Parts: sequence; structure tokens; C-alpha cells
Amino acid sequence: MSVNTFFRMFLSSFSTNVPEPPMRFLCFALVFVCLVQPAFTQQTSVRSGPMVGYGEMTETMLWVQTTGPATVHYRYWIEGEKKRAMLSKKVETTEDADFIAKVVLSNLKPGTRYEYELLLNGKVHPRPYRLTFST
Repeated sequence: MSVNTFFRMFLSSFSTNVPEPPMRFLCFALVFVCLVQPAFTQQTSVRSGPMVGYGEMTETMLWVQTTGPATVHYRYWIEGEKKRAMLSKKVETTEDADFIAKVVLSNLKPGTRYEYELLLNGKVHPRPYRLTFST
């Protein structure tokens, strides 16, 4: 028995149970939506961090690991001066780098305490604690 014959026989065994074409399309569409929908609703989150990688007189590196691909950046400001917040550069987390982003904040004021917030894919990702670092 050839492979072609086998597949024809296999597929014809289902033909008596398969609904009419419009209903068949609706069944296919429903199954497709159910399978694809979770991929679109899954959101990348934080696996670890954010945390200070290192701090120097005028520079600090912030580190975070995400659960999947994401665009990471930070909004940071001198403590108590959120209206004067600055934005860091954006970094993409990738599987090759274990979804880790290291962002260096430069030109900081020496001997100063800063506050910051993490932005994942352009949205603030709240943490249950204050995020601060000092130079």
C-alpha cells in the first residue's frame, strides 16, 4: 500500500463525521482562536530585579531579568524631584542573553540619592518596594 493510498483511506474515514463546509470553517476558526489567544495575552514580567549592578561617582548600572523578550528602560530622578525625571536608553532583552538587561545611567550628580522606576515595553512595572540608588 502506498503512502498516498494510506492517507486517502485515512482521510476518507473521517468524511462521514465531518460537518458541512460552513460549519467546518467555524469549527476550525474556533480551534485556531483558542490555540492562538494565549500567545497574545501572555505578558512579559520580571523574573529577577531590578537591582543596582554597580554604582560609582557619576554612573550606576541597573540590572533586570525578564520572563521573555521585552524592551526595558528606566525613569529616574533625584530623590523628591520626580517632576524632573530623566529616561534611560532602551535595551531589548533576548533569549541569547538570558533575558537580562543592563542599563548604565551616566552623568549623575556625585553623592546624590536617586529614585527610579522600571518600564517594561513602555509601561511602568510597579514593584512592592522603593527603588533607589546612590552615587
